[in-house]
Amino acid sequence: MNKKQKGNIGENTAADFLKINGYRILAKNFRSPVGEIDIIAFKDNTLTCIEVKTWDYYSEESLEISINKTKQNKIIKTAKYFLLNNPDFKDQLIQFDIILFKNELKEIMHIKQAFGE
Repeated sequence: MNKKQKGNIGENTAADFLKINGYRILAKNFRSPVGEIDIIAFKDNTLTCIEVKTWDYYSEESLEISINKTKQNKIIKTAKYFLLNNPDFKDQLIQFDIILFKNELKEIMHIKQAFGE
């Protein structure tokens, strides 16, 4: 399985995980002129933008490198672009989460409010 296939499986598995936990999936692989958000979901009056990582090994250090300030800013700008195009959600709370998979997608870690503007 190549990296792209593994990423797609991870995103689909993350979407299923979110649905089981009461989230409504609004978009997957949402693109703007500046970036992409893997999953945009809604639960409890909160719009949640989720970055999905499928790694065989992860640590806080590698997470900080992978989702650095530049990547965070692209996700935040893409979320603003989503809100411009979906004004029904403009008055909702917004948060930025990360879902990490480990060990061939057998372990999942949902980090809520991982970063913000």
